[in-house]
Parts: sequence; C-alpha cells; structure tokens
Amino acid sequence: MADISDVALLKRFRRAEGWLGGLLGEYLLGRSGQWKGAYRVRLVDASAVNRPGKHQSDLRLHVGLDLATQRIDSMELTDVRGGESLERFAVRANEIVIADRGYAHRSGLTHVVKAGGSFIVRIPWNNVPLENRQGERFDIPAELEQIDD
Repeated sequence: MADISDVALLKRFRRAEGWLGGLLGEYLLGRSGQWKGAYRVRLVDASAVNRPGKHQSDLRLHVGLDLATQRIDSMELTDVRGGESLERFAVRANEIVIADRGYAHRSGLTHVVKAGGSFIVRIPWNNVPLENRQGERFDIPAELEQIDD
C-alpha cells in the first residue's frame, strides 16, 4: 500500500493516537449490540491520582467499565495503599472480567469465580498457584504442551 519504513509507520501511528482511538470507539459502538446476551463483559483497572501540587501519587481511582453499555458502572477512590483487587468489584454470574496483571491475586480471582463469573487476567504462571476443581495443582505449562496444533 505504501513504500514506508516500519519506524516511519510507527511514528505516524503514535501521532494518530486520537484518531485511532476514535475509530476503535466507533467500531465498538457498532458491535455493542452483538455483545448483549448471556455474558456481560467488563474491563476493570485503577489509576494513580496526584492532588494538585503533589509530585507523588496519593490516591488511586478504581474503575469498572461495562463494554455492552460503554459506561462506567463502578468507581472507588482510595488512598495509595488501596491496591488493585477484583474483590473491589461486585461481580455477577455470567460476567467476564478483563484486567491487567495487577489483579492477578488468588483472592480476587476466587471472588470472581465464587460469584459465577469468569476472568481474563494476565497471570505470571509462577506467581499465582492455580488449582483445578478437585483442588489439585494446575500446571499451566504442562497443560499447554497437551494442546494439539
């Protein structure tokens, strides 16, 4: 389509951040009708907040976003010691919670499962000990090796 180096293309993408975000937003809005049904998909994350004149974070804003409605459905403001945990969010049955690795804690993941939900969280395989339904150790690398190509 174009004779351009990968570096030049990357620079153009960086300058087009707002435009690409707008395109993605429109795409998601167009597909939002397809997401209604048996599952609720929800993004959760937290952001550090600095009070005016402060140079270090002293507050943390925890936010949940319902993808079907494109609306924030939960917010909690804590001090900086208020860590990222899925336990901060009320989870429904048949809900899929998507979070970053800051939420990869056994207690929070258990909270989601006990509520009847599911999670998509980047988990360091050696950081969170997982178990199967029988309470036995779930060995992620061993299970991945058993997948057929």
